[in-house]
Amino acid sequence: MEPTTYAAAVRELTQRLASGFPEREARVLALRLFSARLNEPEYRCWTDPQTPVAEAVRQQWELDVAELLAQRPWQYVVGQTEFEGRAFRVNESVLIPRPETEELLRLAVDAVRTRFAGEAPVSWMDLCTGSGCLAWSLAGHFPAATVYAVDWSEAALEVASHQVFPDIPQAPHFERADVLAGVPATWLSPDFSGPKPGTWTAMVSNPPYVRECERAEMEASVLDYEPEMALFVPDQDPLLFYRALADWAETLLCPGGMAFWEINEALGEELCADLKARGFASVELRKDFRDRPRFVLFEKSSR
Repeated sequence: MEPTTYAAAVRELTQRLASGFPEREARVLALRLFSARLNEPEYRCWTDPQTPVAEAVRQQWELDVAELLAQRPWQYVVGQTEFEGRAFRVNESVLIPRPETEELLRLAVDAVRTRFAGEAPVSWMDLCTGSGCLAWSLAGHFPAATVYAVDWSEAALEVASHQVFPDIPQAPHFERADVLAGVPATWLSPDFSGPKPGTWTAMVSNPPYVRECERAEMEASVLDYEPEMALFVPDQDPLLFYRALADWAETLLCPGGMAFWEINEALGEELCADLKARGFASVELRKDFRDRPRFVLFEKSSR
């Protein structure tokens, strides 16, 4: 492949990728490679078609095309993806943020702004943070807030803690902890630098929720490249993370504090029933943009 100009590059990339993807998808991927490797908006291939392409970029594209044809997700190929207008670094240590998780973020931001308007700076916990897309975005929406983010994977925390967003004045606090093991003793200690138990404003979480029996329905690009520990739960106990998250909520949230979870669409009714049985208030199941029950919202009872 020897594209010498912007226009020629996109044509050649599209042709190469069409051997493994439908033509329309190949075109989209070609434009993404063009933009990522040249640090140019996609429209530059049309507005500046004769701009030359450096040899080093052409060589990188050779590697990129080979990886894409091997079904490696394009986000991992270029090393980043967009989430709510920001470019987040991603690799195989973290899940690729999905549009549904952006929906979860918007639900949480809007609800907390409405419920806690005019009150002291809020505090957020993001459990099973992965790439940190929720934690960083919350820190951007609430510059005065305290944001703590937790994950068990050291590799994921390495990615999350090294995101760079100069427009966010206060970075989240990233800590390694096993959500399933319960709230760490350090968080309950009087010496903990974060909010005290029973005073946190809100929780967000996108934990593992794909049942093993659903593995066969998933695309090879997910199964072969995205981290299994962030995806799957056992068929015999698919709500284990949500029970643990509920324990965190009971211990840490303030009365009236709010939680926002992304869930498996097949488990929403069962999960809501469990939360109501535990005494949580305002338990609600919300649908995503595909009209699937994807989110659970609730509050810690004020009683």
